Amino acid sequence: MKPQGDKKSSREAETESSTFIPAPPSALFQKTEEYQDASAQGEASTKPMADKNIDLPVGMELSSKYTYEIGKPLGRGGFGSVYLAKCLSHDPEDDDSPPEQVAIKVYHAPQDSDSTKLLKRELAALLALRNDRIPRVYDWSISGPYAFTVMDYFPKGSLTDLRSLMGNMPSEMAWRLLADLMAALNAAHVASLLHLDIKPGNVLIDDHGGFVLTDFGISQGSMVSWNIVDPGIGTRGYHAPEQPKLHEELIDVRTDLWGVGATVWSMFTGLELSDSKNKPKLWPEDPELGLPPMTKFRPDCPSELNNIVMSLLHVDRTDRPSCAAEVLQRMVQLSGEVPIDSETISAAVGMPISDSERAQMVSGLIDPLWASVCRTRGFHRFLVRFEDGQHLCHQGEKSYSTYLLLKGRVKITRNDEVIANESREGVFLGEISTLTGTERTASMLADGPVWACVFNLPDLEKLVTCNPAVGLRMIKSLAQRIAEDRLRTS
Repeated sequence: MKPQGDKKSSREAETESSTFIPAPPSALFQKTEEYQDASAQGEASTKPMADKNIDLPVGMELSSKYTYEIGKPLGRGGFGSVYLAKCLSHDPEDDDSPPEQVAIKVYHAPQDSDSTKLLKRELAALLALRNDRIPRVYDWSISGPYAFTVMDYFPKGSLTDLRSLMGNMPSEMAWRLLADLMAALNAAHVASLLHLDIKPGNVLIDDHGGFVLTDFGISQGSMVSWNIVDPGIGTRGYHAPEQPKLHEELIDVRTDLWGVGATVWSMFTGLELSDSKNKPKLWPEDPELGLPPMTKFRPDCPSELNNIVMSLLHVDRTDRPSCAAEVLQRMVQLSGEVPIDSETISAAVGMPISDSERAQMVSGLIDPLWASVCRTRGFHRFLVRFEDGQHLCHQGEKSYSTYLLLKGRVKITRNDEVIANESREGVFLGEISTLTGTERTASMLADGPVWACVFNLPDLEKLVTCNPAVGLRMIKSLAQRIAEDRLRTS
């Protein structure tokens, strides 16, 4: 079945013509735990409404721009249900088409015009939001007996499921979690959306070991009004200190930073913050911080990880970092001093890359070796796009990262003087520092958009081991650069 174009145009016109009017919370802002029972996540502080369970039979069809067949239930909260569904009008040749398997969040449609306008505004913002750290919203409807939102399905579950399987999170994974959540927040905040309920149950696991921030169900524009949002938003143990104070001027992007800090803290220490039994252990040693340092419970915690996470947990929001982008920049700077894995570095730098952009870049590669390597399953995790003027690394830092230049031009400077420009496809940059652990002897920055793969030492060794031809190319690249450097200095 093909998408119903007339419905799309009608809905888009209706959305664009809507004037935003503050209203009581609509159905979208009422909590439904994604993919699992809300009772397993601790006590949410949203206020329950009358019992209006939504039970849809397997095989029932829902239609909006596309048509869906309801499958098994994935979770239920006080304000709706989430189902696995099949997109009956899935079109593999259409980039905007939902995948064959999707998750559908079903809730009661708003009953008044103001709430309807607010819901349309929020859904339009979520539909336009494209970031691989946020589940994509493909479709929605607020007509008929049920309102619903169609989004990506993540079968591996959430951090809550992961906690029960693995116990305390290793530091490498905690770095990745921090980077992925900050990347998600950066995209959402740029779109003027706050999350306001970040916790382990709202963080899903993708197919490549990364993390995705879901359930913007009570999300709001950056200018929050209590006319719109229930003042009891958030989940006990994870909401920021300013959230229950009912002062709208205290809520901003730094409120979400607290939620990330609390989530990483909980997963790394193994202490569930919503469990009242843990309350005696959670009393902070420093009254300016909301929780004790992670090093108290995990002596093996890297000091750099502890410092960044604890900076997010200042009771006074003005003492926290100003935004997610600032935290990401701190992580990029630390990547030269701390052995952060390649996927984390990739998540912390560059702009989000869509599948179509990545495919277009790879298809444009001239060397068949790199074209073949870049098409290897999972290899996209190492691919990063640097923007014009963005530093890949700085002179004098110890770096654990090697860069494989695929497209663009990199300016290499030493003592603020340009010593070389590199634009050859497949050239390795910075591999000596990675292999020896010595300081960088030069800085590298993007001269225009640059596409590169970022490898730490273990990943570089795996790449060479699995692809001997890559090892030969690296040796050739290194020898050529040494020869050119000798010519410059002679």
